[in-house]
Amino acid sequence: MPPNPTPRRQTLDYATHWQHDIFYVLRGTVYNSGPHPVRVTPSDVRFHSGAHPLTGQEVAMPQRAHPRQPTYLLYPGQFALIEIVAWQMAIDWLDAANKGLDGSHVAMLIFQPGDCDDPTTVAKVTTTGKPVQRCRADQDGWAVLDPNSYWTVSVDYQRSYPTSLDMVVAQLTDDEDEIANIALRDEMRRLLRQEQGPQIRWPTAEIVQLNRLRQRRTDEQPATSDPPD
Repeated sequence: MPPNPTPRRQTLDYATHWQHDIFYVLRGTVYNSGPHPVRVTPSDVRFHSGAHPLTGQEVAMPQRAHPRQPTYLLYPGQFALIEIVAWQMAIDWLDAANKGLDGSHVAMLIFQPGDCDDPTTVAKVTTTGKPVQRCRADQDGWAVLDPNSYWTVSVDYQRSYPTSLDMVVAQLTDDEDEIANIALRDEMRRLLRQEQGPQIRWPTAEIVQLNRLRQRRTDEQPATSDPPD
């Protein structure tokens, strides 16, 4: 990937450049600390090869999971370099500055196991900053675009979990027929709820299983006896 141009002072004309894109670049790393391969699907995030920002070690481009899909594989212990381009049109940066608001850009990384679709974890990366310093707002107004402005980066994780304990057992045992049956059952229940409205159902199966676990824990506890008088 070619290096970014060196920031320099430049005068832009509003009538000519209002629709031009002004962007800032955020670079970081992604690391697979688990024991299994992980699929990573980027959204407004670019993978690239280069030197690790801390160790200086050369990091290769991660392998694609499929040649026609923008999904990559991260193997256990593997690093990957990422780049997020926070961009907006010049008029959007100016409007945010006039309103006293920070400009923001949202990018996402979707993580999934290497051999199945669930569970899915979405890392939402929000880049927030105020690169434009509005100086005058009259007809001859002008603004300063600070190439060294500070940015705030926040990462929010969103995780999806299985809908039932039956689905957990089916996935752990890799029972494809049972997974399909549970998915069909859940879809039929969803359609029935839409037609009949919500129904209140006591979680009988879950309560029975919880009672069994409690009883098993009680049975496994060692018996105690009172000391002799």
